[in-house]
Amino acid sequence: KIYEREGGLPAFYNGVPHEVFKGVTDSFLFFLAYSYVRQSRLAANGGRKSLGALEEIGVGVVAGAFSKLCTTPIQNIVTRKQTAAMTALEGSTGIPPASSTRDIAYEIRKEKGLQGFWSGYSASLILTLNPSMTMLLHKVLLRLLVPQSKQDNPGAGITFLIAATSKALASTITYPFQLAKTRAQVSSQKPSDPTGETSEFEKAGAPLRSRAVRAR
Repeated sequence: KIYEREGGLPAFYNGVPHEVFKGVTDSFLFFLAYSYVRQSRLAANGGRKSLGALEEIGVGVVAGAFSKLCTTPIQNIVTRKQTAAMTALEGSTGIPPASSTRDIAYEIRKEKGLQGFWSGYSASLILTLNPSMTMLLHKVLLRLLVPQSKQDNPGAGITFLIAATSKALASTITYPFQLAKTRAQVSSQKPSDPTGETSEFEKAGAPLRSRAVRAR
């Protein structure tokens, strides 16, 4: 449907420059904050070489919260870009959706104010647990499934299986918050408003319509 209705192969890459920029920025800020906070914690604990499991998770959460604070506005624009064409098609309005970064940013500001650029941030805070949870599960599975004598070098196959299982479990646990984040970012409802439509795609029984129609 994307290929046939939204312009062929280029439609599959709608928003990809922004997504790449967000990913690079997010990783840079995360590891910058992670290194700084971790080194501070090690120094505060008498110069130890490692932190406990809970402290490692805490450091990851703090670093993730900082990076997401800076990149959530970009993620909101990316999400709108990815869903704008579908919204217009489902609404059958014939009116092209906002597609440029400036138009989407204006649309978010008009609908939700400045705070709208941080829609989904609270859910992102929970998602910052995912990397730390993955590492914690990896260590637990390694101890449970691999003999102690082979834990330093369990082999490529076992390493892959444990890493994949750890990531799958962590992603399953945090997925509801990923869903909540996406719904918040495509919603026209203000983040502080507890009533009204939950998302652009939930109309309490009414057919999906574009924001352009509602504006008219």
